[in-house]
Amino acid sequence: MNVLVIVIKVILCILVFIPPILRADFIDELERLEASIPNDIALATKEIQKYESREPDFTNEEKSLYQVTRAHIELLNSNFKQAELLLEDLLNSKAGANYKARAHSLMASIYSATGEYDETYYHLDWSIRLLDQVDKERYKVTILSNALNSYNDLEMTSYSMDYAVRLLRFGEKTDNKFAVCLAKVELTLIEIQLNDIAIARERLEETKDICSEGTTNLIQLTIQIIEARIALLSDERDKAKRLLEKYYPITEKFGWGIFTCIVEVSLAETYYQLEQYQKARIMAMRGFERADQVNDLKRKKQASRILANIETELGNEDEAIKYYKKYIQLEQEYNTSLKQRKLSYSRAAAKVLKEQEAEYEGH
Repeated sequence: MNVLVIVIKVILCILVFIPPILRADFIDELERLEASIPNDIALATKEIQKYESREPDFTNEEKSLYQVTRAHIELLNSNFKQAELLLEDLLNSKAGANYKARAHSLMASIYSATGEYDETYYHLDWSIRLLDQVDKERYKVTILSNALNSYNDLEMTSYSMDYAVRLLRFGEKTDNKFAVCLAKVELTLIEIQLNDIAIARERLEETKDICSEGTTNLIQLTIQIIEARIALLSDERDKAKRLLEKYYPITEKFGWGIFTCIVEVSLAETYYQLEQYQKARIMAMRGFERADQVNDLKRKKQASRILANIETELGNEDEAIKYYKKYIQLEQEYNTSLKQRKLSYSRAAAKVLKEQEAEYEGH
């Protein structure tokens, strides 16, 4: 056989076998990027741009993975419309259950951030209903976590506790340390909400041990903020101040507005309790403004209450009354919003159930 023909055949064989290897590497590359998002949003934002030019050549799976990864990044950068468009395209495609469940979960987060609660719980419900079809561990973890956070927001503590336990059991069953860590964090937060500070402190120690390695920067930050919260609720104000002052610049650098807002309001409360009123006022104003930017009614309400208390202590009666009235107004808005969200939850669950029944009948 002609040597040239042999060479050509060898080259063709190589070309046939190279793409799957490259494709596998590419999927791994995207998955690593997706997993890294909670550690450095700014870097992930920069990295995802490298893939734009390759998008026309994506396989279906690559496109789905790219879309959920990019949508997650856009969401954390508060670019909600861009994230929504990416996910709508995915949900209207023939993407697999892994990516559709993840897309629904991300959609729920987007609509929660924009205050569109019927849509929030519609997508949340779909993500949960698709959970049994999901075989990517990381997606199962994020869907369960998103569900329990959503129930927390609804102040449906028994539901959030149930999902935290489900997440814990899943983590233990699959030896997924991140899932166990996340569940422990959430259970600690629930104990704080239930005002069982002694149990919360015990859980925190377990959590710190379990989460000591293999977790994200966001989880580590959350643990420190929880420790500060427990310290403040235990009248260990200096400890709370030390922790919050240490980690506040890190949360700012991290770039997630809602999380930074939580720290600012916590720091304002700490300064207030330490009678450092000027510092408390500055931080409460920052928290109030940031809460307004990220549409966080709960933190905005808390900041207003702190500002009212500060101005009272400083003898600024008019300012105190102004912020107290603002607090009352926001309290009413929050309670109304909570009722509306619970109604939205019921409507969404009924809508998804109806769609599922229609789907089954169609088969």
